[in-house]
Amino acid sequence: MTPIKLVAAHLVLGLLATGYGAYVLHQAVLTERATVPATVTVARSTTYQTSPDQPPRTRFAFEYRYIYDGTTYTSSKYSYGGRDDSAGVCRYDHGDTITAHVSTSDPANAVADPSIPPFIVGLTAIGLLILAHAALLAARKDPPRHLGPLIGAAILAASLAYFAHAVVTAVIQDC
Repeated sequence: MTPIKLVAAHLVLGLLATGYGAYVLHQAVLTERATVPATVTVARSTTYQTSPDQPPRTRFAFEYRYIYDGTTYTSSKYSYGGRDDSAGVCRYDHGDTITAHVSTSDPANAVADPSIPPFIVGLTAIGLLILAHAALLAARKDPPRHLGPLIGAAILAASLAYFAHAVVTAVIQDC
């Protein structure tokens, strides 16, 4: 791959990862929220088999209803960054009362857990590493050869750490 194509690929990947991470971090940190009671309306897991030679898969569904300023809303977002319905299903049952954290500027946008997901922090850090590597590639005619494998190792370590975190969390929650 030519150096210009390599730098361009790094820029695209780095900007995508950092941009998405910054978007989610912005929602989690800078959004003004109000807390309101909510009722869990859906908390279920469905296990299904895609084929006989594959292990079964589980699909989670989590949803809750809340009232803000006299209007009823429904949300399926457990936390910022999405894709963790399993945490909601593991923690709550249908009919449970929870606290919804509602965006005051966009009341249809609420989450059950306003904390910053570790995946988002890792994704943002990886994006910044990739952008730093792109800058080094672009700035030097002969970039250090050890940086590519170092960044690759950091990406692999971060991915494994997130996977371990997800497994440990699922075991602790007994779900």
